[in-house]
Amino acid sequence: WSSGRAARHPAVVTGTAFLRARRGALLAGGLTLALIGAACSPATREVGSGASTAASDDAGGTVPGTVRDPFPDVSAMEAIEFSQDPAGVPMSFTPPEGELAAVYFGYLSCPDICPLTMADLAAALNKLPPEDAARVTPAFVTVDPERDDGARLVSYMTHFFPEHPFRAYQAIDTGTLNRLAYEFHVQYSIPQHEDGEFYAVAHSGFVYLVDDRGLVVRELPFGTPSADTATAIAAELDAQDQREG
Repeated sequence: WSSGRAARHPAVVTGTAFLRARRGALLAGGLTLALIGAACSPATREVGSGASTAASDDAGGTVPGTVRDPFPDVSAMEAIEFSQDPAGVPMSFTPPEGELAAVYFGYLSCPDICPLTMADLAAALNKLPPEDAARVTPAFVTVDPERDDGARLVSYMTHFFPEHPFRAYQAIDTGTLNRLAYEFHVQYSIPQHEDGEFYAVAHSGFVYLVDDRGLVVRELPFGTPSADTATAIAAELDAQDQREG
């Protein structure tokens, strides 16, 4: 990981309805939102159907998730990362050579979408061979910096990944967060609120797999089963190995 230096996804998820839709088949509305997020952009190709959309791999098989053409390049993007230093250090989203980052944008007060996604991501890593899981770093980026400070972000991620390295990010300012959202194809919306008033944040619910070139090589929508997430991660690790010889 190198340290130093508005929205295009219409798929926005919030509320407890998705909690009831998770596990097994998704509710039609939740599935529609995920598919809209994967298919509405002309730069996205969607193949297959089911809880997770799919794209074909080089061997002709089906890999869960969606792939953009060209891959979004987030190699120049940075945010403040807190797992390495409680004070926070600027860090990119590009993992070391031969590795992947699994990047998610959410907020800590989220009652359902975010914790379910993190739990599923943790379960997916547990399904991989240990040597493959060690090459994947989960990363959480808060879209609610008003409430989510570095210490809370690290505590939250430690709950889901107590023995696995992770990254916990906060954008340095709103402008940076908006640029991150734009480059990752993330949408979020914070309602107007009074100081101290509870509010919910609407946000897209994708896990973005970022390779060692800083490219988003695959997007996994909310509701992707952990086994499918593990399949997608394994496929991208294999693709990376083949590319690097």
